[in-house]
Amino acid sequence: MKRIRKWIDPLHSFNFTWQWLEQNRALLIRAIVLSVLAISILYMVPRMAVGMHRIPLLFIAAIIGVAGLAVLIANPSLAIVGIIPAALVIPFGIGTGTGTELHAGILIVLAATGLWFLDMLVVKRDFHLLASRPVVPLLLLVVSTLISFGFGQMPWFYRQHASISAQLGGTMLYILAACAFLVTAHRLSERGLVWAVGIFIALAGLFMVTRSFSDRFPGLTWPILNRYADGSTGSLFWVWAFCLAISQFVFNKRLKLRWKAALGVVLLAFFFTAFYQARDWTSGWLPALFGAAFMFFISFRKARVPLVLAVFLILALNFSQIQNMLMGGGNEYSMVTRLEAWQILFKIIAINPILGVGPANYYFYTPLFPIRGYSVQFNSHNNYVDLLAQTGVIGCGLFVWFMVEVTLLGMRLLSRAPEGFPRAFVYGAIGGVIGTAVAGMFGDWIIPFVYNVGFAGFRASLIGWLFMGALVAMERFYPANTASPTA
Repeated sequence: MKRIRKWIDPLHSFNFTWQWLEQNRALLIRAIVLSVLAISILYMVPRMAVGMHRIPLLFIAAIIGVAGLAVLIANPSLAIVGIIPAALVIPFGIGTGTGTELHAGILIVLAATGLWFLDMLVVKRDFHLLASRPVVPLLLLVVSTLISFGFGQMPWFYRQHASISAQLGGTMLYILAACAFLVTAHRLSERGLVWAVGIFIALAGLFMVTRSFSDRFPGLTWPILNRYADGSTGSLFWVWAFCLAISQFVFNKRLKLRWKAALGVVLLAFFFTAFYQARDWTSGWLPALFGAAFMFFISFRKARVPLVLAVFLILALNFSQIQNMLMGGGNEYSMVTRLEAWQILFKIIAINPILGVGPANYYFYTPLFPIRGYSVQFNSHNNYVDLLAQTGVIGCGLFVWFMVEVTLLGMRLLSRAPEGFPRAFVYGAIGGVIGTAVAGMFGDWIIPFVYNVGFAGFRASLIGWLFMGALVAMERFYPANTASPTA
């Protein structure tokens, strides 16, 4: 009787109820998993007995989903790490009925964010965000985007604007980017960060090495390359793969020789792909090189002047070759047409320069301003022009403020992070942030435009937002009063 009362008494108090749930969380997770397995067996066995071998896909998805949620509740950092393979190689997605789908990377971001909010509101009953400087401009950017969405319903021109689903999709991409950043900052663990970097470099390295042999052995390499989801190897994929790999290779003094050799192979594959196979695709390799150059500039203080002089000397002596490389393969025509497109888009921006014309809308206004004699729909191929057109000067300014704060945070962390993996990651993340900022000049790679890179390309964008959020997580690991051990 006393044992029964011991289990029933907590139910008389709401406070005790949540305390009991928290104390028995591990037991509840096991109970949920076992219940799901038991129900699955009870469902499948009778049907297999009568020859009904086919199991509805939705039922299988439900089993995996419930079991997965139970695992993520017990290991919050696992969800963050899982975003990387989900975004790169898992083709699963849920259709929206608009020709796009919420792919696996987005679904895990939403699940991780939901579990994080549930943990704060229900379990801990303490809703708060880290007092980190990049958080404020990011939240203000989300608020600004929502306000711009409202203004986007106004008839800025005598022409139909984007459908409400496209506007919501464009707004959602801003919110998802913020969610990926914030949930990583708050939930990623130190061990999870090591796994996240390792898994990403492994997957990126496999892609680069395999692609290096794709011209000679297409039959052998295609099955591997085909496993990478559409849009997963965009500009930010290359930026962060190169910056994180080279930072660990150069700055991680504690990395074992075999891992350095593996990173060396990845870096060689990057250079071969960049300067031989995909030399014309400057969005892939040029932002990555900018990021790495900035990384070395801040790390080798005594050699800064010689490094800068060496770069200028190389540029001067090889100017024509570098110009041909940058302008080859149609890049010159692309640059000219983009400049013309930006001139037209600034006419649209002038209608409401403060808050923009709303997400996705400018795409439907461009035919009012013929480009090269053609009245066609086009996009800017530039994240900053996109921000001005969709969210105005306020939204673009908040985004630039955010990127500056993330960069400055990385600079501050250099004096706190210990030698080895942590400090090497900070160097790589700083380079990744700079490379990301540069990539925004070449296309809508950071926050995709819904009618161009779109939800599919957001797979690669997620990588950048995740690792930028990891810098804030590093600030949580190593507070301001933490001294940087060098031993």
